[in-house]
Amino acid sequence: MTDAPKPISVFAINIENEGKQYEITLSQKSNNLLIISKELNSFPSKIYEEEFSKDNLNQISKFFKLFEDISDIFTELKKKIEEKKFKIKINKNNFIFLFKVDISNIKEFSIKLIRKEEDIKSMVVGLCKTIKKQEETIKKLEEESNNKIKKLEEEFNKKIKQLEEEKIESNNKIKKLIEDKNESNNKIKKLEEEFNKKIKQFEDKSNNKIKQFEDKSNNKIKQIEIKDINNLLKIFKGSRVLSNNNEEIMISNWIKPNSKIKVNLLYQISRDGDNISTFYNKVKNKYPTLILIKSKLGYKFGGYTTQTWEITDNWKRDELSFLFSLNKQMKYNIKNDQIKNAIYGCSDYFAFGSEHDLCIYDQCTLNNNNYCYSFSYNTTEEYELNGGEEYFYVDELEVYNIEFE
Repeated sequence: MTDAPKPISVFAINIENEGKQYEITLSQKSNNLLIISKELNSFPSKIYEEEFSKDNLNQISKFFKLFEDISDIFTELKKKIEEKKFKIKINKNNFIFLFKVDISNIKEFSIKLIRKEEDIKSMVVGLCKTIKKQEETIKKLEEESNNKIKKLEEEFNKKIKQLEEEKIESNNKIKKLIEDKNESNNKIKKLEEEFNKKIKQFEDKSNNKIKQFEDKSNNKIKQIEIKDINNLLKIFKGSRVLSNNNEEIMISNWIKPNSKIKVNLLYQISRDGDNISTFYNKVKNKYPTLILIKSKLGYKFGGYTTQTWEITDNWKRDELSFLFSLNKQMKYNIKNDQIKNAIYGCSDYFAFGSEHDLCIYDQCTLNNNNYCYSFSYNTTEEYELNGGEEYFYVDELEVYNIEFE
């Protein structure tokens, strides 16, 4: 529920009319005039309330037309009430409070009304002139617009006609181009046939020459391969793990592709025994090293590191370290997050990887504590180095010091 708007102006006065006492309240409420009449000497007291808009008041009397708004009317009526120029009329049970304006100078009032009407008439005449002038302007603008539209239509039609003529000309050109294309295609087809015929003749001659060249080349390659194999076999001369030239080629390429290496056999179990202390003494301060292992089950595998083997009880970092399987012909690089755990050395064993992906114990030929695992290096299967078996006896183990030419 919203509160009623507060009156802008309020005027109250007690008056007597036809022997009765009234309390009259005159209020300006928004754009309306509110009149409240309370009959004082009646019991119970009778209260009458009337609200007038500007239009209501204009209908009551032409007098109110002289005023611009309710504020002016409020001021005038307040003055008339104070001067007691009013009349109250009671019709049965309805109280009608009407102001009857006593115009002392009717001529003055008439003049004011006439002036007001003349002002309105003058305004209307001026407005009519303005409207007429605007209509003439609009008519002139319409004529100008029509002329422009007509001119644009003529230009548009002229342009359309020109485009149609150009379209016809373009179609003729396209038609000619299609005819020329067909003629060119026929020529190209004929040239292709002649070209293919010559190519075939050339291929036949080339194939004969290539065959002759391949025969000569194969003989030379065979001779070169035999020579290279002999050279490679000399690198790991004396190895009891490597059994053919393919294994030597794989290891060389794993260590450093397309390069020549020299090897020095530092340690060999069949020659030096399987004590772990002997291993550390033989490889001391030597790097990089390649370890070749052959298990009792016949699997051949090993590892490579650029770090020295020594008893530190700590892991060493080596981003170039790797494991390998000769049986599977696979190289297993160290994982990026395990580079810091490449190799490990202690008094009982040596190992590759933080979880000992390849671990060799003291007296490795006499016990099967040696084992392989899959954690730090990129092996793909469980115990992959030893053919799926975790623990193994060592049949042969060799350590080589690697030198690059």
